[in-house]
Amino acid sequence: MNGGCLPEFQGLIFDFNGVLLWDNELHETAWRRYSAHLRGTPLSDQEMREHVHGRVNADIFAYLLGKPVASADLPILAEAKESIYRELCLAAGDIFRLSPGAVELLDAMQNAGIPFAIATSSAEPNVRFYIDHLHLDRWFEPERLIYDRGLYPGKPAPYIYLEAAERLGMLPAECVVVEDSSAGIQAATAAGVGWLVALGPPGRHPELRTLPGVDEVIVDLHAFQLSLFSMSGSAKPDGGRSFDRQHVSRKTGDESIAQIAQRVRTTFAERVDHWKARSLIERHWILRDFKKRTGLPADRWLENLRRIETLATASDLEALAVEQPPISVLGDYYRHMVVMAKTFTRDEELLAAQLESIESWIEDVDRLSILIHPAERDAI
Repeated sequence: MNGGCLPEFQGLIFDFNGVLLWDNELHETAWRRYSAHLRGTPLSDQEMREHVHGRVNADIFAYLLGKPVASADLPILAEAKESIYRELCLAAGDIFRLSPGAVELLDAMQNAGIPFAIATSSAEPNVRFYIDHLHLDRWFEPERLIYDRGLYPGKPAPYIYLEAAERLGMLPAECVVVEDSSAGIQAATAAGVGWLVALGPPGRHPELRTLPGVDEVIVDLHAFQLSLFSMSGSAKPDGGRSFDRQHVSRKTGDESIAQIAQRVRTTFAERVDHWKARSLIERHWILRDFKKRTGLPADRWLENLRRIETLATASDLEALAVEQPPISVLGDYYRHMVVMAKTFTRDEELLAAQLESIESWIEDVDRLSILIHPAERDAI
């Protein structure tokens, strides 16, 4: 996901099953038994890879039954399968323990003050089971254990990693994720994490390296690089340039107000469409991020959109003297657009192009406001 020199990241998010706990065989045995009970035939290896690993119970049962499961029936079905799994765990003896290198890595992260969390497709009963038997509370506060609560679609959707990053107080781009399943890798990639480590046995490494978004492949957590992190353990500022009106070009050339306004309208329409295409949870996360990154109320972002939309879409441009966005609005908008571009863009050349596009658009808006309201020139 990252080219050039490797940046320092701020936090780590673990998948659990298959990463911190190597229990895939136990889960597969439990699913095969329960699949045979439900539909008369166990799940195949291919079905395990495509429809089980990394996915939430609701999705797996929908596949097994060929239809969505009623919310009242899901807990009953899930508990029947998970009780088989938990019995297998307890009967497994020394096999049921944290994976090689996990304890050492968790201790090292804790001692270094680097924030970390778990983002797992497991449901609450299994998470409680892990806390009781694997003593996860030695390293994880309850708010750092993010599990399937049925609030949003599971992996490969990105939402659990968006929530995990938010719980850490970071942008996804500031986080490293360790995953083992293709669904989980898709989820982390879609969330825009900064560095994605795929974990698996050597025989899976060629496959894992071909998956989009994977930056590194390791065999176990002994091989994990602590050098990925800033040892301060605190989130970095956005690092973006501040909006400086003195740096905005004052040259209008031969362009008319109408020409500049049309370019602003077109670009704004694209950004509004991009905003409207996002899901409710993504919008919520973006607004929360705006508040964290700028120290301003979340509704300021929406107010900025409204005011700039007024400028960009009004038919009577001369009447906009009282509605033009002040420096503070343009500055807020510029800062947040830079943060969002850096969060969702992995390719450095594409990021540079996006930042240039953002600056050009803000420059157009500013030039337009000056042309509409000449007195604005005297204020700078």
